[in-house]
Amino acid sequence: MVRKFLGKEEISKELGNSKHLLVAVSGGADSMFLLLALHALKDEFNWTLSVAHLNHGLRSEIADEEEEFVRAWSEVLGLDFYVERADIRALNKLMKKGEEAAGRQARYDFFQELAEKIDADALVLGHHQDDQVESFFLRLIRGTSPQGLLPLAAGLALNEKTLLFRPLLDYRQRDIKELLDRSCINYCEDESNYADYYKRSLIRQELLPFLEKENPKINLSIKSLQKLLADDQEFINHELEKRLVQLSPDPFNFLSAEIQKMKNWPKSLLSRWLNNSFYQIAGNQECIQFIHIEEVLSQIYKNPSFWQFSLPQGIIAMISCDRFFLLTAAQGEFLPKLKPNWPLPERENLPWLRDLAEFSCQLKIEEISWEERKRGGVFSQRLWENFSEFDLRTFQLGDKIRIKGNQSKKLSDYFQERRVPIPWRRSMPLLTQEDKIILIPDHYCNQLYQPADREKCYHLSFVLEN
Repeated sequence: MVRKFLGKEEISKELGNSKHLLVAVSGGADSMFLLLALHALKDEFNWTLSVAHLNHGLRSEIADEEEEFVRAWSEVLGLDFYVERADIRALNKLMKKGEEAAGRQARYDFFQELAEKIDADALVLGHHQDDQVESFFLRLIRGTSPQGLLPLAAGLALNEKTLLFRPLLDYRQRDIKELLDRSCINYCEDESNYADYYKRSLIRQELLPFLEKENPKINLSIKSLQKLLADDQEFINHELEKRLVQLSPDPFNFLSAEIQKMKNWPKSLLSRWLNNSFYQIAGNQECIQFIHIEEVLSQIYKNPSFWQFSLPQGIIAMISCDRFFLLTAAQGEFLPKLKPNWPLPERENLPWLRDLAEFSCQLKIEEISWEERKRGGVFSQRLWENFSEFDLRTFQLGDKIRIKGNQSKKLSDYFQERRVPIPWRRSMPLLTQEDKIILIPDHYCNQLYQPADREKCYHLSFVLEN
């Protein structure tokens, strides 16, 4: 069964070096075949197999029966069995994306956490060719970009330690079922397949049978189209890489870019950058849709002084002071940060670099020439004569700084005049004494500590890495 149906060469290429495989098993035909096939090969490849099952609770009695079915098979095969119960309806109320999307989120969260817990180096899923085609039409109906129509990846990094692998993507579900039936192997039938409950089921039960009557090779046609799209995307990504090196890095490791540079890109490249950036921070759980892309692009071309927009997965698109940002929900909260008693390095230790994990940045202090003194954040040796340490904190409403003539200015006004984007303002470490702002990297030094005529100059700056 295994030798005929599952490409051993591909398995060896993707999983040959893996030792511990976590197999996601729902009890359906595809995942049961996958489990039995991997079990048949486990001694040859010296694998340890573990089984993961999510009880979604949507059809309580049947869901419990499916759980027991997978548990029983795991015991027969002598494999460790892990199960988690999820309240998909409650999760859907929070996500408001539909029960299928909520179920997918719950599954991937469970699988990823479990893989890390049991130290699995591969998560193996039973997606097949029909899943590819259904996903194609599902995304097409919702509205998506060409990238959203690309096929599921056969293999990708789930995280730094774990590979996600889908070995059944070239096979039809009906062929898998036929093979199991001929081998007298039972499997669970998902009743939602026969109810107008999920959009995917409608595509599976109504749209695809209709299309197959017109074109019996519709699956291969979709696969060919996806191959052409993938080739186009490879070229676009290559062109995009040439432009990305021209962008200045973000000092706080936000995903951001200068609008004035991006506005001159072809729209296809700008759209691709937005797609890639979204998936970089959101993962592959949910697609960014065409309407989202068009709204963001229209605002980038307009470049308002400030604009904010909510994207799927809680991602925030923001324009502030000529810079575009994609922020996670956590990054968008801008929580206050404090690091008390931060020691000022001794002058003999310059140049000096230090990571500030609390502020997601890296600072540098170095001696500079008198001619370079007009940079922001330049100070004299009098700083060392008066202070040995500072309290570091982020921006607060009402913050003021001392400027010429012993006058003060609101820090928010100062940042606005210097076109400092809001995410940077809220993240920037301020060096304070008794809550008075003394020094701001790359931006400001209190008048009392600025260099006098031909006095030695020192510069506090952010370290930028491309």
